[in-house]
Amino acid sequence: EAQWEYAARGGLSGKRFPWGDTITHSRANYSGKYNIFHYDLSTITGYHPIWNDGTMPYTSPKGFFASNGYGLYDMTGNASEWCNDWYGIEYYKVAPANNPTGPETGEWRVSRGGGWNLNAEYGGVAIRTYSIPIFMHHGIGFRICLKD
Repeated sequence: EAQWEYAARGGLSGKRFPWGDTITHSRANYSGKYNIFHYDLSTITGYHPIWNDGTMPYTSPKGFFASNGYGLYDMTGNASEWCNDWYGIEYYKVAPANNPTGPETGEWRVSRGGGWNLNAEYGGVAIRTYSIPIFMHHGIGFRICLKD
């Protein structure tokens, strides 16, 4: 989970999204909630207008939006991403400062990044969501990573 957030930030620190503090439909595939969140500058309420064709899921093709500072695409929006970490609501109060790996056990797994079906709030790089590991939905997936 901590590694996911580091990658999602793309070299920026202290920003809500991989590119800065505001979001629009020109930056990510998410469900807009016009005039609800001050950082959601899109004037559209609902699913992304390009992919809302009446047939779910309303996912966008990979790489449609600009990459972040590390060259990674879709770290916000399109699909929430499962992380390997177990979810612990109090974990970060006791976690090591460097490379925390989450609780050793748990009932829920962490997901990050928001999806096409979620509003801008869930796309923030520091936002943590969770679910039981057998949960399936066309708004959640995973990213395969390889460390060189």
